[in-house]
Amino acid sequence: MRPPEVLKQLKQLREEYRRQSFSYTKEQKAEYDRLIKLRRERVKFMQDNGMVHQFLTICEAIYDRDQPSDVELKVGKIGKERKKTAPEKRRTKAIGGGKTAPAKSYKPRKDIGKQRPASTRVQQPQKERGSAALSPKEAQRKAYLERKKRSAAKDEASGKDKKIDLQKSATKLLSKKTTKAVSPKYKPTKATGYSRPERQKIIRAGERLVRDIAKKKEKPAAHYDPGVRRNK
Repeated sequence: MRPPEVLKQLKQLREEYRRQSFSYTKEQKAEYDRLIKLRRERVKFMQDNGMVHQFLTICEAIYDRDQPSDVELKVGKIGKERKKTAPEKRRTKAIGGGKTAPAKSYKPRKDIGKQRPASTRVQQPQKERGSAALSPKEAQRKAYLERKKRSAAKDEASGKDKKIDLQKSATKLLSKKTTKAVSPKYKPTKATGYSRPERQKIIRAGERLVRDIAKKKEKPAAHYDPGVRRNK
C-alpha cells in the first residue's frame, strides 16, 4: 500500500472514531493497528536513510556553523524582517543641485541575537533595602503630603470639595469654546532639494546684497552669485 493511501485511511478511521462516540469496533481496531504499524515502518525507513531532518539536526545547523549543513537557517532577529525597501522609503536627503534621494538605511545593531542582561540596562541597587534614611527635605515633603491628605479628608466630610467641583464644571460649561481654524490659503513649505552648504551659500549671498544696499555700495551682480545651480 502506498504511503499516501495509508494516511488517507487513517484519517477516515479517526473521523469514524469521533462519530462513534470515541470508540472502535473490533474490525476497525484491527485495521487501525495494521495501518499504524505500516506508517511507523515507513517513518523508520525514512529516518534510517536520512530522508528527514530531525530536531537535533536543526539545532546543530543553528548553533554549530563549522559543520556543513543543507538546512538554511538565519541566526539573528526573531520575526519578520521589517526594513523597508528603496521604493517604500519616505525619508529623503538633499544630495545637492536641487535634488533629493532616499536616505541611507540604518546599520544593523551589533548585539543582534545576543541576550542583554538587565544589569547592563537597569540601575542595580547598591545598598540593602530600607537602609536609606530620609533626608531633612524628604521628611519635610512627607509631612506636607500627610497634612494635605488630612485636609482633603476634612473637606470631603464637610462637602467643600463637592461645591468646588460643581463650580468648576459650571464655569467650564459656560465658558466659550474657541478653536483656531486653519487658513485655506495655507500651503506647506516644499523641499528645495538644496543641501545644507548650498543653502548657506544662498543665505550669505543675500546678506551681502542687503548689507551693500544699506551702505549704498554698487558692485557687479557676479559678486552676489552663490555659485549654486539647479540640476535639470
